[in-house]
Amino acid sequence: MQLRLLLLLCLACFRLPAQTCLPLSDTARITALPGLDDALSKNRLFLLGEVHGCSATPKLLLPMLKYLHREARVRHLVVEHGLATAYLFNRYLETGDEQFVRREWEFGYNEYVDLWRGLYAYNQTQPDSLKIDVIGIDFEVEYSFACALEYMKPAGKTPPASIAPLLDSLHREALLDKPASTFDRTHFTAFQESMRTFAKDWKSYFGEHYLLLKRIAQNEGSYQKMSKRDMHMAYNFALQVADHDAADAYFGSLGWSHTYLAPHFNGFASYMTHPDQLRDLDDTTFANKVLSIGLLYNNCKSYYRNSITESPNILFELVKKKRQAAALNYFFSRASCPATLVPVPDDRPELKSVREQCSYLIVLKDHGAVTFSPYKK
Repeated sequence: MQLRLLLLLCLACFRLPAQTCLPLSDTARITALPGLDDALSKNRLFLLGEVHGCSATPKLLLPMLKYLHREARVRHLVVEHGLATAYLFNRYLETGDEQFVRREWEFGYNEYVDLWRGLYAYNQTQPDSLKIDVIGIDFEVEYSFACALEYMKPAGKTPPASIAPLLDSLHREALLDKPASTFDRTHFTAFQESMRTFAKDWKSYFGEHYLLLKRIAQNEGSYQKMSKRDMHMAYNFALQVADHDAADAYFGSLGWSHTYLAPHFNGFASYMTHPDQLRDLDDTTFANKVLSIGLLYNNCKSYYRNSITESPNILFELVKKKRQAAALNYFFSRASCPATLVPVPDDRPELKSVREQCSYLIVLKDHGAVTFSPYKK
């Protein structure tokens, strides 16, 4: 009888999904991720689904990025920004000069300043072939585009008359300390039209930067077209991936809704893992090779709503109410440290909706309602 009980106990322990503690520090080093390591070779796009505004996210990002850089050949950080903003961050990573990014919103908060400075320092320890760069996949912000354009201009060269007035308008916008409106696209729309009409003039003036400008102009994503936002994110991503080594992998932290895996969510992750959903998305590189990790907060202040989310994570709003308590209990009961990586099983009916969204959850058990701390420049 005692032997039988011992066998049952051992079997129960064996079937319990592995949990892994993660550091909430951008200076920490992850040496292994039991339970996740086996999935590294099977995937090429690793995504972290966050609620914008929680200070734990940037603290997790850098240790995870470094780990995936070493163990999964991640060479590119995917950000929820446009291509022009990514250009600014890449210039910063190349030079260490914070003038390129000092007016981007991340450089208004200590947690993100530490993240980007830490990534720059890490890149300095790597050969050029292994340095991490930034890929922007979201809609363009006119102000950031105007700032990027200033650094692309050739010194001492007079622009063609056909594009000079628009460049003057964008120059005046770039001189502002902050954008008048994040959503104003008047000059950006004019730029798109000008690129179609005066393509030769843009190419002759901007030279090596013309290809990037062409891609920026082709970026049709916008905050006004939220229903199509993820579609354009997928197109922007696939277009840039074509420039990279076929063995490269990618890591990004995006808003939770962009990282859902199931095709009926029509999100960035689902488009990449199910490319047949989108017309003209011919890249099947990431079909069934996207690993999505959700973040489960004890509670967290939303960056946009400036209030505590009613549920521990918006992710769980998709779990039927009668199953929410059981689902939350499942994950929080397995959180053995402040940040715990827990696999999402596929044999639990109450977790079906969660499984459709992600394969793992990082449970932030004691995080509380902590938002960013302002950075004093």
